[in-house]
Amino acid sequence: MTLEPCCHYGKQPPCTQLIIDSGIKRVVVGATDPHSLVTGKGIAALRQAGLEVSTGLLAKEASQLNDHYNYFYQTGLPYVTLKQAMTLDHMLAKKGERTAITVAEAWTRVHHTRNGLVTRLS
Repeated sequence: MTLEPCCHYGKQPPCTQLIIDSGIKRVVVGATDPHSLVTGKGIAALRQAGLEVSTGLLAKEASQLNDHYNYFYQTGLPYVTLKQAMTLDHMLAKKGERTAITVAEAWTRVHHTRNGLVTRLS
């Protein structure tokens, strides 16, 4: 699992109970859920039921898969991406023309983001 299984009732019943009831013996959790209703409680519930739980495997990569979710529950703010391009003289484009004013790498990243394939410029 990339994220700790939930242990509370919401729109759906808790994932932890389903895992326990299914007879699964071992669970691997990539990252602890930052949501205050869950943080550590899902892992504790599984362990209390006698399941073997391993945590932190590929934690960085698992966390990156949930950037928007994690950011919101860690800060209380939405995760927002803004792409703005303008020339040094504050122009957005030549009148009536499509004008490329960003480098190819930025253009590619915008299109990946629009398609849900967020890339990282590191």
